[in-house]
Amino acid sequence: MATDYVFLSEKQKALECGNEAVQIGEIAVREADKAEREIAIKAQANAFDSLGRVHNELGDKMKALEYFNQALALHRSSGNKVGELTSIMNISMSYEYIGDYKKSLAFTEQAAALAGKLGDHAREGSIFNNLCVLHEGLGEFKQALDDCKRAIEIRHGFNDALGEATTLGNLAGVNADLGDYQQALDFYQRGEAKYRALGNSSGQGVAAALRNAQVEMSQDKRWHNPRYWAAFTIQGEWK
Repeated sequence: MATDYVFLSEKQKALECGNEAVQIGEIAVREADKAEREIAIKAQANAFDSLGRVHNELGDKMKALEYFNQALALHRSSGNKVGELTSIMNISMSYEYIGDYKKSLAFTEQAAALAGKLGDHAREGSIFNNLCVLHEGLGEFKQALDDCKRAIEIRHGFNDALGEATTLGNLAGVNADLGDYQQALDFYQRGEAKYRALGNSSGQGVAAALRNAQVEMSQDKRWHNPRYWAAFTIQGEWK
């Protein structure tokens, strides 16, 4: 509910709801009997995650990190691996937002390992795509190539055509960083072909808009290098 208010631009209400949920969670954990304690801890951890997302949306990244770390500790103490993965990813994104790419990378690597153990291939593919972007940002292009290829392998394995197309775009950008512009063009064209092949699927309108924007940028002499346009991605569920 707290994050719902953020999207409605009711920032103060979002904070109030988030803080109230955390307080209720703390009381529930204290008063829960042994049978209910694990459920109460999970609820409190989720409340911390939610409040962290509110602070992220409001631009207070350090406060968000504080809440995400509290959520992570609770998820780990209760053995909630799915919740742990969510908190690790939240922490990683927060560090990326504030420009601390090395810390973001460290948590993203943790997330990749955990997603693999959980068999959560949708998240695993997305995480390896993020690893590619982070390694590229740190100038570690060889590792970025490996991460992108792993992301494509995972996404191809469960027919995530849109995700695969996105990662091909990132792969084009990394090859451009390495000066291999022909390879960059080849990967970009493969990604573009996958966008077109989506046909009348739910992602078509958004994918086409992204592709058109990338083509326009590639034709502008200021932005023609694939490093400027290849890494843009589609976020969320588009219906």
